[in-house]
Amino acid sequence: MSGVGCALGALRLRALALAERFGMNLLAGLIPAALSPGSLLGGHCYERRSWPGTLTQQLVAVSAPFALSWLPLTAVTSPRSPTDCDRA
Repeated sequence: MSGVGCALGALRLRALALAERFGMNLLAGLIPAALSPGSLLGGHCYERRSWPGTLTQQLVAVSAPFALSWLPLTAVTSPRSPTDCDRA
């Protein structure tokens, strides 16, 4: 679980850095807030189903996709601003 805490903590720091760097204060709250609906849905789905295996096996099974889902975020160098969308 410390890996999850580190990932979420790093995301908050990254959001603050991006907000400051690009002058988009909205990013400081919007990026971490975007995780809330996913957490709610994931928790609901996890609770509604009976899972096979031990708790350790279950933790590994859900932690691996979580870790892999962070890989695309390492490639992002800057946020898209609303003016970028108008130019596209």
